[in-house]
Amino acid sequence: MISFAREMLHRALSVFSKRQRDEEFEAELQAHIELAVLDNIEHGMAPKEARRGALVSLGGVEQAKELHRDSRGLPLIETLLRDLRLALRTLRREAGLTTFVVLIVGLGVGASTTVFSVAGALFLRPLPFEDPGRLVWIANGDSSNLSSQTVQVGNLLDFRQRTQTLSDVAGYFSFYGAGDIQLSGSAEPLRLTGVPVTGNFFRLLGTSPFLGRDFSAEEASSGAPSVILSYLLWQRQFNSDHGAVGSSVLLAGSLATIIGVLPESFDFAAIFTPGKSADLFTFYPLSPDNDRQGNTLSLIGRLAPGIDLPSAQSEASLIAEQIASDHPQERRNDFDPQLRGLRDRVSGEIR
Repeated sequence: MISFAREMLHRALSVFSKRQRDEEFEAELQAHIELAVLDNIEHGMAPKEARRGALVSLGGVEQAKELHRDSRGLPLIETLLRDLRLALRTLRREAGLTTFVVLIVGLGVGASTTVFSVAGALFLRPLPFEDPGRLVWIANGDSSNLSSQTVQVGNLLDFRQRTQTLSDVAGYFSFYGAGDIQLSGSAEPLRLTGVPVTGNFFRLLGTSPFLGRDFSAEEASSGAPSVILSYLLWQRQFNSDHGAVGSSVLLAGSLATIIGVLPESFDFAAIFTPGKSADLFTFYPLSPDNDRQGNTLSLIGRLAPGIDLPSAQSEASLIAEQIASDHPQERRNDFDPQLRGLRDRVSGEIR
């Protein structure tokens, strides 16, 4: 085994010192021929005949060189290297074609990497939440219109109060816009995307801040608004400074206090709003003023222990009928809760 490994190492080294090995063998071969010529002359042959006889006994100079190369190197690797050099020379002569090929290959690799990353996030890895199999998406009906899928504040409050099959219900404001908040105070104002969420949103998901704290019950009555940063914004804009928590920033012309930073694993946009970024999160009060805005909230819930999705759906439909019956004269939008697993909602259509 040791001798075999030594031979393979010697052959591999020979591939990368071919010229030197050829020169050494050429010198050895010529010395061998000259010795054979002298021996033939000593046996009475003329010099010309002696050289011819030496070459005949050798079997040919070029044949001897090829046999030596095969015995010392790795023919397969040498053939591959020779073909690679030929391909590179051909591509160099066709610069335009080479550029086109490289771009196509680059796009293909980039697209494949992106698709695999998305597929991995949606299909292969579990959702980055506590016990994600018990999380449900609560749509208002089955319309493709976002205004019809979302829920009014009053309906959320009534539904959360009455449900026994869901341990909690939370939501986020669905109509936030990209770059809708301006961060001031730095050299240049920065446009950020803020997502208003209900106070229990992160607790329902089982997501604890990496730094600082979550929204509290007192958040609605506090004087200055509170914000929680995404991990990427904290890294990019605040240089991963732990002291950023507790500091004040100027958002949309008002002072706001940074109370926390979410963990790196929390990617709101990938789960809830693909194609829209999310830089920070603000507190969304479940107030009469927000109720009057109509259907504004996308809802998620968590199944209570021992409860399956069909049982929760049956109860949700019954509660919706009760809410409609309890508010006949009140201006209240229709509420038709349709429950499905959050994982299925995220990946179902794409799958």
